[in-house]
Amino acid sequence: VGNLQSTSQSPLMWDEGVSHPAFTHTSGDSAITLNAVGDYLVFINVPLAGDGTTDRQAPKLLVKLNGSTVPGGEGKQGYMRQNDEGNNYASLHWSGLVRTTAAGQQLVIQTVRESSAGSTATVQSGKVGSIYIEKINTMQEVYHARATTLEGGSSNWNPSPDASVEWSTDWIIDTNCFAHSTSAAKHQITIRKDGHYLLVYNDNLTETSVERGNPIMTVEVDGVPQPGAQTKCHYIRETTGHQESSGSLVYLLTDLTNGAVVEVSASQDVQAGGVNNGATATLLLWRRPGNDPDLPLIEYDGEASDVTLTNAWLSAALTSTGTAPAQVWAHWGPTDVGTNLTWAFTNDFGVNTAPPPVPYYCNATGRAPNPLSYYRFRAANSNGTSVATGTKRFITCSPPLFSFLPLSSFSSSFPLSSPSF
Repeated sequence: VGNLQSTSQSPLMWDEGVSHPAFTHTSGDSAITLNAVGDYLVFINVPLAGDGTTDRQAPKLLVKLNGSTVPGGEGKQGYMRQNDEGNNYASLHWSGLVRTTAAGQQLVIQTVRESSAGSTATVQSGKVGSIYIEKINTMQEVYHARATTLEGGSSNWNPSPDASVEWSTDWIIDTNCFAHSTSAAKHQITIRKDGHYLLVYNDNLTETSVERGNPIMTVEVDGVPQPGAQTKCHYIRETTGHQESSGSLVYLLTDLTNGAVVEVSASQDVQAGGVNNGATATLLLWRRPGNDPDLPLIEYDGEASDVTLTNAWLSAALTSTGTAPAQVWAHWGPTDVGTNLTWAFTNDFGVNTAPPPVPYYCNATGRAPNPLSYYRFRAANSNGTSVATGTKRFITCSPPLFSFLPLSSFSSSFPLSSPSF
């Protein structure tokens, strides 16, 4: 698409940078087919340029799955005040989780003008828009929620004093990793496992009774604002039809401990008045592996395979030995014992002598009659022990009706860019 400020919704065309069989796409096309049912983490960035003379151009982007905008799927940071102030550039951003309910659903990103200003807006010369997609396992260590109000049920997202976002709908929650209530203290998410957490936040705001409103959203842990964890791009001019804006934030919360409380607060910047939530706000918290360079790093390599009534092949890769030789084990059994060493069955691969990455395979035999089995890989060196993130599982039953649960931490990336729109 050439004009991003069009009155009609127009799709962005993507040229592949890196692709994976989990996705189907033809370079120069707009549709990205998500081949499997599951949850996909999506990041979109589009650098904008106005025509240099038209004030208050404001393209926005729409994230659509099979023709419907996903919850909260709008990016509206593209306001440009060009003629009077020389503000000829802006950018559009969106980040969030997209869930497919059937294999083969298509993801399309469209643009349309948000303000009534005309003329043409394009991608900045010499730059490209980009999209990154990763299929993630949301069965463990993930929290995903939606919101439309602030504390006390307030619909005004331009508050004074500050107020936090109420997460009224828990879309995904691993209660082993997070605690949250949708009836009391809805603005607070409590961490139940030590670790690092990737935070992905997106909102959409609409002016109701103020010119130049610009609420600020801040991530806080135990009431303390986190360094740089703010979005301040909610400026709404409330003239020439410019009445909407959005914020998008990706931030790594490091070294959170059991009991830490995470919230997102809203505060008034300068102008008082009403700014409402125009579409659903979304929040993702995803516990990520630690990154101690002295320890080995062991990661799953897909799901259990060749599953029969008595066998299942488990696989992982030692991607780093750390700063000392590393030994690797596979554990499995009828009960998930997490990071403990009390698994029913263990395979000791011994000390690794090859340069990483090193693949490891194990036939999980000797299981109990229970068809549901759990497994985890572990690696250790003289500096300490690390385990693969999350426990995996599989189900066996009598042939020919055997299957395994798709509880994958399998991920794929699909960065795309287009020099043409």
